[in-house]
Amino acid sequence: MTFTYPSEAYPLMTKLESEEIECMLFDELTVLTDPFISNAIGGVKLKIRETDLPHATKILKSINFAGEKENPAKKKLQEGFAKGYVVRVEKYCPKCESAGIYRKRLSLSGLFKPKSYFCSDCGYTWEE
Repeated sequence: MTFTYPSEAYPLMTKLESEEIECMLFDELTVLTDPFISNAIGGVKLKIRETDLPHATKILKSINFAGEKENPAKKKLQEGFAKGYVVRVEKYCPKCESAGIYRKRLSLSGLFKPKSYFCSDCGYTWEE
């Protein structure tokens, strides 16, 4: 697994070592010396023995490290992006009063059409 900074890898490394899985961090000192180089070298790499992979995978799944819990707000935001709502605006949703409002990017053909807005919290769409 790769991480941007060593501090992101330490909790997982500690958990794996507590389960008697030997692991090592590569490029840790390089990134600690110059943090801006992290992306250029592919981050900090946490490596384990190939024989420990099944046990480590089981641990990652048990602590939900391998995936995120479903986030309804994030799902609605992704649906809005898929429909073309990409520009964040300073407005409030008329339905839920959220400030997470996006509008479609304007094009020459859409200059004279009403602006279409999308709320990333409740999924409501409207035009003005």
